Amino acid sequence: MPDRGKVIKGFTVCSEHGLLNGEDCHGHYEYTDNLADIIKANDYSKQCPYNGCKTGCVKTLAKDVFALLKEQEARILDWDELEDWENAVWFEDKDEHECYIALIANVGAYDAKFTNVEPGKIHSLDFMRDFYMKEWRCWSARPTIKQRQEAKWK
Repeated sequence: MPDRGKVIKGFTVCSEHGLLNGEDCHGHYEYTDNLADIIKANDYSKQCPYNGCKTGCVKTLAKDVFALLKEQEARILDWDELEDWENAVWFEDKDEHECYIALIANVGAYDAKFTNVEPGKIHSLDFMRDFYMKEWRCWSARPTIKQRQEAKWK
């Protein structure tokens, strides 16, 4: 997975300097005789964390931006992911018409995983394991109604 900080820095440099037209920062003014433009291009390329990419910095940046966006798409977490999940999830009950945010945390001396699926109520994931993907499931991000309808239950 691409480094989020690097992607943001690269995108910031390109957008601030009007270089998102497909040209790499080091080649943007390559065909000019204007010394000021050449100095600007060198300055941009020093700022860009993608400078020196063999496939071109803008193409590599675009690929990494796309990968980060794909990672943010809502998807159902499998049980192993859920047990290791450290962020909030979107909890869906098969009988409910809404999907709501839930927290999963290590609680207690034994680091047991618990989730609060309703405000003020805490449930053990182990207790709920047998019903996962049958009566409830968790999403990595808030799913659309269409995504929820198209996702199959076991």
